[in-house]
Amino acid sequence: MSNSKLPERASLEYLQKLAKDRLQELRRADPQAKLADGYTLIFYTG
Repeated sequence: MSNSKLPERASLEYLQKLAKDRLQELRRADPQAKLADGYTLIFYTG
């Protein structure tokens, strides 16, 4: 998974797209993963 830094003032649209991208990555390992898991991942790993 990517460890890129978030922009200082990321827009809501940017965060939503990033969470959906991370969700796709998560679902490869865990098909039961939810969108909230994608958001959690971006907020803890950037």
